[in-house]
Amino acid sequence: MRQAAPQPHSENSISTDHSNTHAPTLPVSPELLISLATGPMLLGILSAKSLSEFVQQIGVASEEIFRGDRLPVLTMPIPKPENNHDS
Repeated sequence: MRQAAPQPHSENSISTDHSNTHAPTLPVSPELLISLATGPMLLGILSAKSLSEFVQQIGVASEEIFRGDRLPVLTMPIPKPENNHDS
């Protein structure tokens, strides 16, 4: 048996050859874009961490206030016993 010779692609057939398609190119290299985005990304992460720690400290401080450890000690007057003299 003879194998059929490969047929040339006609214009109507679907081609998997992508040599004719052009991907859009950026005027700036992706490496430069990544390096420019790294600084703000790190700054954002550090800011979020600092904000988280600050909010946690505010929570601890408010808990101490509500617990009453930082309130002044009030001296209560001792009531004198009343003597009822019904004579």
